[in-house]
Amino acid sequence: DNDYFTVERMDKSGDRITLGIIPGSGTAIIESRYAFNDYSPAVGINIYRLVQTDYDGDMEVFSEIAVNHRSARRELSVFPNPFIQGKHSVLTVEGSCPGDVQSTTLYDSQGMLISSVPRKNSTCDTEMFKTELELNRQLSSGIYHLKIQTSREMISTRVIVIN
Repeated sequence: DNDYFTVERMDKSGDRITLGIIPGSGTAIIESRYAFNDYSPAVGINIYRLVQTDYDGDMEVFSEIAVNHRSARRELSVFPNPFIQGKHSVLTVEGSCPGDVQSTTLYDSQGMLISSVPRKNSTCDTEMFKTELELNRQLSSGIYHLKIQTSREMISTRVIVIN
């Protein structure tokens, strides 16, 4: 007699907000699968909870789960982007600290290494990350791939170069 599920997320103040309601399958003989996407999670740890409500109003509250959401687009800023050859010589990358940064590299569309900044030249305190790549050599116009390797993940974004 499953009427619906309520998907909740805890906000920064500790209050739970309802993200959505998913209709239930009533009394199902076969296994039912449900899905829900949070399209606006906070960067960092998000605490979720699922509440199942029956037709008679009885509720079952499931255990909270923590999900660490990392998004390179939210966390990193690359500028100037587009990078104009001849006008700029340094590409700056900064944003929320993505963790223990091992290296920052720039590759062309063929996968050839263009520039690399070793770990010792990147600063990452508890809040912010910043590094600079010097691009003194002539680059072709196109899309390049910036990759930041941490001890736990690879974060990548695109850089546009214009001659």
